[in-house]
Amino acid sequence: MDPGYEIYEYSRRGMLTDLRDALNSGVGPDLYQAYDGSTALIMAARCGNGDCMLELLSHGAERHVRTEEGSTLLGHAVSGGSTEAVKVAVEAGVCVDEANEDGVTPLMLAAHYSLHRVVDFLCNAGANVNAEAEGWGTALDSAQGDCADIL
Repeated sequence: MDPGYEIYEYSRRGMLTDLRDALNSGVGPDLYQAYDGSTALIMAARCGNGDCMLELLSHGAERHVRTEEGSTLLGHAVSGGSTEAVKVAVEAGVCVDEANEDGVTPLMLAAHYSLHRVVDFLCNAGANVNAEAEGWGTALDSAQGDCADIL
């Protein structure tokens, strides 16, 4: 097993106690990266494990990491659909408007996937509803379902 892989797996599975034990034993939070550049923090965000995100951040996990396709921690949290993970990322200082390599912002993703609570949270956190991405337009243009009412 690659060094640090257990941190990655505990984060993915939401195994907070095991994660905490491994981190307290001296294993670094960013030691292992998957083939796409995902770290334990990215995986915790993608899987909606906010408690694991907080634990990783408290042990110095890099919050401004991007995966190979350019997605940020917040973008992965939005893709996972967890308002809790989105909140942890924003409160950790990740910019609410930081776009991926295609110019798609977290708000555009949330609106596209009809994540009402996430859209509401991002709007209240100051996300730019007028940001545009080629092929996507604005968050309102991307909105599915009732998300347009929030925007």
